[in-house]
Amino acid sequence: MHVKFNISPRFSIPFISINTKTESADLLQLGRNIERLISKQLIVGQSGAKTVPIPLYQIIRFQTAEKHVVCETIEATYRVKYRIYELAKLLEKDDFIQISSSEIINLNFLANLSASPSGVYQVNFTTGKHSYISRRFMTKLRKELLK
Repeated sequence: MHVKFNISPRFSIPFISINTKTESADLLQLGRNIERLISKQLIVGQSGAKTVPIPLYQIIRFQTAEKHVVCETIEATYRVKYRIYELAKLLEKDDFIQISSSEIINLNFLANLSASPSGVYQVNFTTGKHSYISRRFMTKLRKELLK
């Protein structure tokens, strides 16, 4: 695949074009990924009295804490107005997956999984933090990772 840039003053709005002989599943997925990046989906978070728009790609995980749902980024943790079950329906399935009734993680920040001797699986993030997978959600996670 070649990437080619056409720079010209006649293009007032940038656009992306995929030119191919035949349509394939990989190219369709590429198109969906490009659209998702361009749309810049945001979640509104609150930190004290401050309201902040947070791009989804920056969010490591959503979890319940002290009767509220919070989203964690590399810089800070913000309170969000959604419930976990609402986020599970709202978020893109390719990037986010629910690992317990109180937590949804961003698969882009997943470093690895490790099993403890007691049979509980631990999710290790690229940031050095970790979380635990509910047995109920382990099958769903395996299916997503093996796609």
